Amino acid sequence: MKKAIAAIIVLAAAAGGGGWYWLGKRAAQGDGLTLYGNVEIRQVNLAFNVEGRLMELKVEEGDRVAAGQLLARIDGGQYEDAVRLAEARLEAQKAQVAKLESGSRPEEIDQAQAEVAQAEATAVNARS
Repeated sequence: MKKAIAAIIVLAAAAGGGGWYWLGKRAAQGDGLTLYGNVEIRQVNLAFNVEGRLMELKVEEGDRVAAGQLLARIDGGQYEDAVRLAEARLEAQKAQVAKLESGSRPEEIDQAQAEVAQAEATAVNARS
């Protein structure tokens, strides 16, 4: 049994060594492995100024493009919503400014005068 295992190991070593010899000889002759085919890239990084969902792709793989040419369009819904929200906040602030510029109501003026009178009375009492 031991002789059979030893024979198998010797045969495997000889076959492996011969294989390496053959590969080394081919590499020395310059007949290396040559592969032919196409490399296809399916994932492309586009540089948008903002993040969003791609809505339209205007060019296909292999098309020629020029500098500054529009390649794709992203969904602008979230940005349009943000603009409308900012416009609504602006209008609310304009209304607040107009209210402040038009002056206080007579009730507010009377209340402020009463508070001033109360503060003056408190100051007089504190001095005495």
